[in-house]
Amino acid sequence: MVTYTLQLIGLKCLEAQELDGDEIVLRLNGVPVWSSGRFKLHHRPTGELQVDQFDFANGQRHGAAGWQMLTPYNPGDYLFKDLVGDSFFELWEADPLNRYDDLGRARVSVDDASRGQISIVFAREGAQYLLTYRVIV
Repeated sequence: MVTYTLQLIGLKCLEAQELDGDEIVLRLNGVPVWSSGRFKLHHRPTGELQVDQFDFANGQRHGAAGWQMLTPYNPGDYLFKDLVGDSFFELWEADPLNRYDDLGRARVSVDDASRGQISIVFAREGAQYLLTYRVIV
């Protein structure tokens, strides 16, 4: 069976669900692989902790103050190796007091390796996010 590597490239907020921004969790095959942590994603960031975009490939986040480095940054944190068969991304908005909101799911497979950089939109529950990734064989 052919194995593949999945590389996260970026995540952009096109429309936030919450007025003050969303706490985002990205899962791969049901396992959380990334979260926005103390930052909230918002399509028009104004506060210090609001971000509209994460650039995983270059270790940066974009907010009201412009582009800033992610610290700490380890490019290997955004590579998922030795995957086989179909994998699934899920995007969730974390609601600490309520249930998490499911913002969508997307299938990934080794067949995507020939497609180069892939962008998909998660649009559900009033939110819209653009996730960019690459599949490498």
